[in-house]
Formats: sequence, C-alpha cells, structure tokens
Amino acid sequence: MKINRTPRARLTGLSIATCLLFGLTTVSAQEEQAKEEGTKTEQAAEEKKPKQTAKERKEEMLRKYDADGDGKLSKEEKDKAKADRKAEQTQKRLENSMPKKGTKAYDKLKAQADKDGDGEMSLEEYVAYRKAEDAKKAAKIAEFDADGDGKLNKEERQAMKDAAKNKDKSADAKADDKEDGADS
Repeated sequence: MKINRTPRARLTGLSIATCLLFGLTTVSAQEEQAKEEGTKTEQAAEEKKPKQTAKERKEEMLRKYDADGDGKLSKEEKDKAKADRKAEQTQKRLENSMPKKGTKAYDKLKAQADKDGDGEMSLEEYVAYRKAEDAKKAAKIAEFDADGDGKLNKEERQAMKDAAKNKDKSADAKADDKEDGADS
C-alpha cells in the first residue's frame, strides 16, 4: 500500500505533531501552575486560620507561661511571655530580611556569611553575620557619639567621615612609603 505524501498531507501530519507537542507542554504548564496555586492556597489557608478569641489566647498563655499553676501570670511570667514574643518577632523579621537564593544580594552576602563552607547561607549563618555587622555599627556609633545619645547627629557624622578620610590618607601614605622603600 502506498501512502500519499503530498505537501498538504505532510503539513497536516506536521500540524498534528506540533499540536500534540504544544498540547502536552500546555498541560505541563497548567499542571505546574496548579501546583503553584495549590502551594499558595495552602499558605493562604495557614495565614487565614481563624483568629483566636481573647479567652483562647488567655488559656494558651496560661498553659504556656503559668509556671506556678495559680491560674494567673505573675510579673516574671508576663516578662517571660513578652521576651518570647519579642524573640519570635525578631526571628520572623530576620527570616523576612534574608535575601532570596539566586539573587545578587544573596550571592554577595553568602560570600561573607557562609562560615561552614557548604556554599549555602543558612539562617543561622545569616543571623550571626547580621549580629556581627550590628555590633561593628554600634561600636562605630559609640566611638563618634560625643553626646552619648546613641545616635549620630550631623556634627558627629561629619567627624566620622573626616576620620575615615584621614585613615584612608594615612593608609595611602604608608603604602607609598613601602613602595619607595622597596624601590631603593
């Protein structure tokens, strides 16, 4: 039996193959989109949990922090609850401030913060890096904070800039002296 291979027949066969190919990729794209939407839906469901009533929050606080079991929170127990809440908020802020993987900011920061050398920056490494940077910043502020208010006013900032310029000039002069000494 002879198959008719006219240009029109070949075009139709090609069209069918193309449709099948694109149809399959469209299904795959739709499946991916459905998976993403499913993930988003799950996240939205978690975020939209029914809010606790005041009574439920109180019962939870008592279960968690009422160490002596008297049905009331003492000052120490309240302070512990506040400290825990503050720590949770700080943790969430840090998690939200950490750059996303694959971004330039992440790659730049990873080079400085990845202490275990695994090529990734964990949240713990990021937190340690941020704490070290915050400590450096606090020390710099304390060094130039003449009035002791914990902030740098205009004059104090200018003094810090001038000191940085002088430091750069002295470093350049030392480098020049070393070069002159090496040439002799």
